[in-house]
Amino acid sequence: MSKLELHISDYKHTMEYLAEHYDVLALGDEGCMYYVPLGEEALKLARKIINSGHMFKYVTPKVSDGNFTRLLETIRLFHIAELDYTIVINDLGILYEASHQKILPKMVSLGRSIARTLQDTAWAEEFVDEKNGKIELLTNTLADSMKYKLFTKYGVNGMDANLFENSSYGFQRLFDWGWNVSVHIRNYSIAFARKCAYAKYKKLNVGDCVGSCREGIDISMDQICDFNEHRPCVNKLQADIVDFTLIGNVLYRKNKAYLDLVKDSRIIYSYVIHDYELDDTDIDQIRALL
Repeated sequence: MSKLELHISDYKHTMEYLAEHYDVLALGDEGCMYYVPLGEEALKLARKIINSGHMFKYVTPKVSDGNFTRLLETIRLFHIAELDYTIVINDLGILYEASHQKILPKMVSLGRSIARTLQDTAWAEEFVDEKNGKIELLTNTLADSMKYKLFTKYGVNGMDANLFENSSYGFQRLFDWGWNVSVHIRNYSIAFARKCAYAKYKKLNVGDCVGSCREGIDISMDQICDFNEHRPCVNKLQADIVDFTLIGNVLYRKNKAYLDLVKDSRIIYSYVIHDYELDDTDIDQIRALL
């Protein structure tokens, strides 16, 4: 049975969700290090989540040199404490070093900045010939036997991914290989940056924007190029394709039809929602589908 996972974007609010009926509670962030608890504080929160009956997931972003050692030390602390958890890694340097030091947990997933698909580019299908291997071309890039063999050597056995109508083609392959697939259902990640575009746009010092960036910055494409000239985006049916939201250093677009894709599935380990997207009505509907 598929699980329901809540990604708590600001770990300082962890206690608010301990009594909620989620199977998995995730702390950290796929884009920003300032939302990731570290050291003893992280261990304390992890234990509270586990003791409350939830599974615990620790989400880590791309990491700057200044935070690389601090994050590794936190992973080592979890290892020494024999913590039962899943780590989501968006930085291959962290994966390599933590694997080399033998401090990774039993469950290691690659995050959405690594688990990519051509469909992450909103207009991908415009360039894919439906009669020429469309499904294969749109499959998640990790559903590849060579990459599977490579990442398995580093202890990887899962991934976080975007959910599209035909995603199950690649997910089935990963499931057959023994991987856990967690899918984010209310948004698609489009692009990740090491430097925070939100802080730059708002003219804030990095770190001072923690909390405020969850409101996001809505971005719309007023023009689109058809290889000959730029023309206005006037087709209202394309609104989901050309409207984006910048949250921190990650660019997203909303998945307004996600309820049509949610179902109890043996190949989907968990469906992921973010606390800044919470809607009680939607949550009840999602639970009913699972």
